[in-house]
Amino acid sequence: MKCKCKWCGKISDSEELEMNGRDIPTYCPECLRSAWDMTQPALIYAEAKGIYEYKVNGMFIEYWSFFSGEGFRFIRHHLITGEENRDVLIPWTPQDDIPVPAFLKGEHGGTLYNYNVG
Repeated sequence: MKCKCKWCGKISDSEELEMNGRDIPTYCPECLRSAWDMTQPALIYAEAKGIYEYKVNGMFIEYWSFFSGEGFRFIRHHLITGEENRDVLIPWTPQDDIPVPAFLKGEHGGTLYNYNVG
């Protein structure tokens, strides 16, 4: 399989590229930058996990998820290594009698977070 680096334009065989164990070429042997458009792996990951509200930030997929009895949790998943960070938590339950944080609502009132995902 041939793969073209999106940074330097060099075309390499997949055998020349450092692989991440999931048959996704990760680094160009010429410029050592990511040779893969991370939008597609993010979409594949999101579909597999049921994530429908997310953003791609470099090699990370980032999203908010609501967990019953816990609150809103920010999840940052590295698409190459699979490492996750879930340190940010906004405690919230429907009985709290406080509104959902404004940044988690879209301009028309829709949610910008996922339910029990992650």
